[in-house]
Parts: sequence; C-alpha cells; structure tokens
Amino acid sequence: LESTRLLKIFTSSKPEPDEQLEVLEAVEKHMSRELLFLSHLSKISSNILEAEITEDIYPLTLDAIVSSLKAKRGAVMLLDNESTPPCLRLAAEQGFTPESRKRMGQVYLESASMESRCLERKEAQFFSEEDIGEGPASSLTMAAKMQEGIMAPLVGQTRTLGLVLIEPEPSSGVFFPHTTPLLQIFSNVCGLALEKQRLLETIQHKNEQ
Repeated sequence: LESTRLLKIFTSSKPEPDEQLEVLEAVEKHMSRELLFLSHLSKISSNILEAEITEDIYPLTLDAIVSSLKAKRGAVMLLDNESTPPCLRLAAEQGFTPESRKRMGQVYLESASMESRCLERKEAQFFSEEDIGEGPASSLTMAAKMQEGIMAPLVGQTRTLGLVLIEPEPSSGVFFPHTTPLLQIFSNVCGLALEKQRLLETIQHKNEQ
C-alpha cells in the first residue's frame, strides 16, 4: 500500500489533490492491465486446448503470457525426471540472447532452490533480487541472468510438467507481483492441455503400432 500510496486513502489525514490524482491513476493502470490479461485468457486458453501437436503448445503458452502481461522476456522450461539429477529443459523462449538460450538449454535442479520449491509447492511465486540472495543458489535465474520475475509451475491433473519463467518490463512497477495468481490460473490451463495432448499422442502411437 505504501509503494502505491493507497495507504493515504485509509488514513485520517486528507491527501493533497495531486496525490489523490496519482492514486487514482495508479489504480486505473493496475486494473486495466488485469482486465487486459483476463480478456485474453478465454481466447488463448481455447487456442491452446485445441492445439493438435504438443510442440505447438509451448510457444502458444509463452506468447500468450508475454503479450498479455507485456513482459520483457519469458521461457517455458520442461521438467525431465529421468535425468540424474532431474533437470529443466528449454522448450520455448522470447527475448533472450543466444548465449542465455544456450545456458538455459538444460538446467539441473538443485535441492531447495527457488525453482525446486516452486515445483514442489505447485504454486506461482514472485521473486526479486533479495529472494535470490537469501536462499540456495537458483541455477535457472543465474542461467537466465534474471533478478526479478515470476515462476509458475505447469501442473497437469496427475503430475508437474515444468514451469514458466517471466521477467517484467522495468516500467511495470508494483503491478507485476500482483499478477502472480493470474499467471498461476493460466499455467494450470496450459498444464492440463499439455497433459491431454501427450496422452492423445501416446494413444495414437500405440494404435499405429
């Protein structure tokens, strides 16, 4: 509340006229961005659920999130539990340099790292430079050279498939952390779509055999 100056609305002292205007503009900007994301959600979810090839879902998911949130860059990372130790593999990206894409191609999961906790809890989380410095080293944010953003797990009905990593534009300000619940909802839709499509492709492959 203090960072958006909304706290002044709930205090006994009346804010100055210019501060009132600033508060109203901040609220309007925040709500317009949320409405933009929600207005895209139904259409984009429909496109993703109708995708006929698994590989098409990754860029569709990422493009929807980046364009709706007006994010700076983002990536879809798939969980590979068959490797030792388990790792995240890059499936789609937007805005990263070739060097970053190479580093993010395969990132091993460290115990208790930020990405490991995100996958275990199955909850989206906003992180900042302070969060990165406090906990165990995050191989993913180091590979992406990202100091602030949101991690959201892609969760199907029976398992966790990977995660989405999003970095905000510098101008997004205090709005970006509050998009975490919205991104979680959208990631759940994408996770179910991925799981459904993988199951259909497995059945089709068995039928062909």
